[in-house]
Order: sequence, then structure tokens, then C-alpha cells
Amino acid sequence: MSRLVLAALALVTCGPRPPVEQDEPMSTTTGATGSSSAEPEPTTSPAPLDCDSVCDVPWTHDGDLEITPATDPAALRCLRRVTGDLTIRDFSGPLPAELLALRDVDGLFALQHNDGLVDLAGLECLRRVDGLIFEGNDALIDLAALTDLESSRMLFAQTNGALADLSPLSGLAGLELLDLNVNPALQRLPTLPHGTRLDSLVLWGSPLLTDLDPLAGLEGTPGQILLEDLPALTSLAGLSGMFAADDPPGELVLGRLPALASLSGLESLQEASALDLHELPQITSLAPLAGLRRVERFDIGTLPALASLVGLDGLEFVDSLGIGGCSGASGSPLLLDLTGLGSLGELHHLALRANVGLQSLAGLTALAVGPDTLVVTGSPNLPAEQFDAFVAAHGVPDVCQDPQDACACP
Repeated sequence: MSRLVLAALALVTCGPRPPVEQDEPMSTTTGATGSSSAEPEPTTSPAPLDCDSVCDVPWTHDGDLEITPATDPAALRCLRRVTGDLTIRDFSGPLPAELLALRDVDGLFALQHNDGLVDLAGLECLRRVDGLIFEGNDALIDLAALTDLESSRMLFAQTNGALADLSPLSGLAGLELLDLNVNPALQRLPTLPHGTRLDSLVLWGSPLLTDLDPLAGLEGTPGQILLEDLPALTSLAGLSGMFAADDPPGELVLGRLPALASLSGLESLQEASALDLHELPQITSLAPLAGLRRVERFDIGTLPALASLVGLDGLEFVDSLGIGGCSGASGSPLLLDLTGLGSLGELHHLALRANVGLQSLAGLTALAVGPDTLVVTGSPNLPAEQFDAFVAAHGVPDVCQDPQDACACP
């Protein structure tokens, strides 16, 4: 299992796993493996599948189970429950039809590196897993067999080259982590049940994803939201219900989103442990952040169309504020001063790098505490006397300025 998958599991593997309902007698065994294979039996009736009748003697596998093409399909017949993790890997064709009775996986259910697997036929009776992983299934396009899957605490999908539609997973209850990485065909997210509260939302490397609208029913502030390398994303509106004033602050990262022209959807954000906005070339206004009051670490980098910090007028506390970075293209060249930070009363660390249009440090009119450190580099149009006057007015003890070299100061 990859290190990225293992890292994603940290949020969901620490808590207790809910008990699995059992409504019929079962035998328990450790399962068996062999070398034969079987083709799925054709469906002859259009009637809904009766999952309670697909097997006469259901049984439980105690512990973890791995199924590969070398596994004897006959040994899987009537398997109803796996008490540990279940991994299915290396299939170049359909899954064994003998898995049809499978209903519960107490641990993680992982489908990994099944290069020829197109759909999940044979898993129609699966109802509950603790975590759901799709990784490296290059041909997988159809998740319809999991339409009736009821619960999972995690959905992790990575490097599934043809997977475009996750909507069959819309019925998942209890989801805490949604982590989708480098799925180049992904276009549609699951519409999760209203009131779902995520601990972590990570969407990265999906060039065809245009919006987050299916997430509109989510509530509560995740500990982490990371949206990065999504070149077609045009809207954050699906995040609008996720920020609650009474929740602990979380981390929000928005980066390399070239089609995003507005931060609308963040209006209810009041506090963040970290807020990172970088490589957002169409963002011209921070007005949707008007409700923001407190941020521990706030980084703004490579927003070339941003000419003003107006919109941050409600911000009262920042421990560390960075605008720009250590390269010529990482700043906001249209930014002239710090107007828009007029309510900021406490600021401990301020770093302004590669903002070539910066002419003044005016705008921090309410600042009463700090800064303790001040770095201004790569800003050739800021007069030295302006810098010196700010340092004197606020008694900044640790300063560094270099008009030309954005990387001059540590």
C-alpha cells in the first residue's frame, strides 16, 4: 500500500469501528486460496437482487484477506463478512462472481492495481466498509455496483486513469475523509448525505473537475481542505456550508487553480489555522473573505491580478502574514500598499516578497501589537524611508530589506 494511502488512513483508523449487524447465522474460517478462475454468471431476471437469498450458508473470514487472480473463486462462495481489511488486486478482468454474498468489511476495502477491471460487478450486495480505497485501477469506469453501499468513514481514490463519475457513491453515510488524487478523468463527485461532516477534504490533480456543487450539503469545518492542481475548477460554491463559527479552525489551501475567478463560497469563513492562496491568476478581489477574523498563518502568493487587500477589513489577528515569495513571479505586482488591513490589531510576523509594485506599507492603521519580524524583499519601488518609518513607528526588533533580491532574507 502506498505511503499516500497510509497517510490518508491516519484520520480514520484511530477511532473505534462500529459493530456490524448480523441477521443470520454464519460460520467462521480463515478462507482458502488456489489457482483457478471463474466468469460471472449471467443475470437472467430483471427483478431487484435479493442479497439475503444469494447464499445458503454465509460465512465470515476472521482477519485480513487478500484476493488476487491466484485465489480459488470457489473458496469465496458465500463469504459474507471480513473482520479485517480486504484487498483485491492485480485483476486483468472481472471480479470473481463468487463475491456476490459479500456484505460487510470491518476494516479497509481496497481495490488496487487491477489494470483490466472495468466495473465492480459482483459487489452489488456490499453495504458497509470502514474505508474505501481505489488505487491504480487504470480501466475502471463504472462504480454502479456500489450504488447501495451505505457507509464508509473514508473514500480515497488515486491514479485511476479512466474513472470519471463517483456519483454511485452518493449514499455513503458517516464519511470523514474524502481524498481524491491524480484522477485525470474525474468530472463528478458524490453527492453526500446532507449534514455530512468531513475531517479532511483533499482534491488534487483532476484536470476535468469544474465545480464542487455535489458537496453543498456538507456541514462543519474540516481540519483540512486542500484544492490544488485543478485547472478546470471555476467555482467554490460547494464549500459554502462547511464553515461553522463554533468549530475549531482548520487549514485551507487553494493553489494552482487557473480557471477560478472568484473566492465566492468562502463568505462564512471566520477563522483558520492556516490559509494559503497561491497561483490563482484570475483572482482580483478578496471580498468573499470579509467575514475572516483570525488566521494563524496566512500566505498569499502569485496572485498577479490582485491589486488590493480590500476585503480583509474584518481581519483582527494574524500570527504570520506572507505576501509573495522567493521568486520573481510569486508576488502580486499590482499591489501598491497594505490598504484593506485596517482592522488588524495584532500581527507578529510580516514578510513581503517580490511585490514589484509595492510603494508603501500604509494600511495597518489599527496595529497595536507587533510585528516582531519584518521582511521586505524584491520590492524596488518601496522607498527606504517608507520602510524605516514603519520600523520606527512600530518598534520592529527584527528587520530585513533588500529592494532587488526577493530571496535575500531568511
